[in-house]
Amino acid sequence: MTPEPAPPEPDPSHVLRALGFEASAPPVRFEGGWDTLLWRFPTGDGRWHALRLYRGSDEGNRAGAAGEERALRLAATAGLPVPEIEAAGDYEGRPAFVQSWMSGRTLIDVLSSRPWRVSRLGHEFGRLQARVHRVTLGADVAGVDPLAPVGDTPIARAARAELSDAAFCHFDFHPLNVLAAGNRLTALLDFTTAGMGDRRLDLGITKALLIAAPLPPSPIRPLIQLLRNQFARAWEQGYRAEAGDFPLTPLFEAAGAAIHLAYFEEAIRDGRGWATAADVDAMRRHMLERGRAAGISR
Repeated sequence: MTPEPAPPEPDPSHVLRALGFEASAPPVRFEGGWDTLLWRFPTGDGRWHALRLYRGSDEGNRAGAAGEERALRLAATAGLPVPEIEAAGDYEGRPAFVQSWMSGRTLIDVLSSRPWRVSRLGHEFGRLQARVHRVTLGADVAGVDPLAPVGDTPIARAARAELSDAAFCHFDFHPLNVLAAGNRLTALLDFTTAGMGDRRLDLGITKALLIAAPLPPSPIRPLIQLLRNQFARAWEQGYRAEAGDFPLTPLFEAAGAAIHLAYFEEAIRDGRGWATAADVDAMRRHMLERGRAAGISR
């Protein structure tokens, strides 16, 4: 089935006015992920900001935006390097935020030009995720169910039987959501899926992305592909150094891959992102291999 064409992008100036902001120069479009549109713009006081507009206006998008706002505000209170929410509202029924613009480039961009930093940055990446899991947040940050898109499969049933909600988890922690400058991580972005959950599942989701997720279009994709395993090893070492343990098991590796498999298949159907059928096959192989290691045949 051919996906329906995406609606035309709105004029960001109109979105900003709906949120009570006025740009002092035309907003510049950035890649903002598969679920949101992103622009960077200045205001008359010389500060730079980010405008994020959700692509959809359904209940799922509204609930995700409300959860993201709560999680971001509390993560900032806990001292994590996250954007400040400066305005929140909607435009034609679609959730929208103005946030402070965070310095740095995505880890993918930094590693593309500084591949010799892969171990150092991977180590810091793991330490940051451990810091997220240590955060103690208020009761208004709800538990979330990242396994919801997977359905009733053997892997999902086995993982749900062991799940806890004892840790604050990002559930989309990967190198496109973390910014860096030099050897320092400067920001963690996109708390759309964040909430209380099981850190083993959060680690499994990250592992699946590091090992088997589709890479964004780039002339240096082959180089990034070569660095993936080295970065993943450094991530584990950094997490262990900060947290004192690394509780990821084959079951939660398989569960993390199952979540992304469902997400990539949906994105391809909807015409979002850059995943291909080959990427879906790679994630499925990772899921099945780790499922077999956990004693689950399918």
